Amino acid sequence: MYRKFIDKVKNHKKIKDKLLNLIDKSPSGKINSFFEKTEKSDFDIKMKDKTYVNEVVSNIAPIMNNLARKLNAKHWEIHHMWCQSYLKGHYHKWHTHPMSHFAHIYYLDLPEKNMITEFKDEKGVKAKEGDIITFPAFLFHRSKPNTSKKRKTVISFNSSIFWYHKYPDWLRGEKK
Repeated sequence: MYRKFIDKVKNHKKIKDKLLNLIDKSPSGKINSFFEKTEKSDFDIKMKDKTYVNEVVSNIAPIMNNLARKLNAKHWEIHHMWCQSYLKGHYHKWHTHPMSHFAHIYYLDLPEKNMITEFKDEKGVKAKEGDIITFPAFLFHRSKPNTSKKRKTVISFNSSIFWYHKYPDWLRGEKK
């Protein structure tokens, strides 16, 4: 069993409706495949085109700073962020998040406890709406089929932490 961190977003009640409105304004689409079925997903949209990213990052920065501190790291970096909404019957089968140290799930709208992400290595993770679960990105996890008539909305993101210094842009493959 691997350690998972669960943190509360301090301003969740204040920012929830704002984030849901920003997500509604962001470009997105539905996914309907064997692997996953969602009402809304912006996984394939560039982060710069997502209207909610800056609001999320400003509110999770203390959590990410604390994670880096716990692990004696110098800084953290988010590689990718996306939202997904699940209606009745929607799901996301077992998967991992490659090429990242950590995966994170922010439960923006979680009307029922049985909608919490399930992990293969552990049953019954105790999270609730307004929490972020942080876990090693190689852990298999899934969103079980939604059996409720209520919508579940999460904001997921992948991150890495760096112990020494920030890598130069050319090493990270960024263009100047």
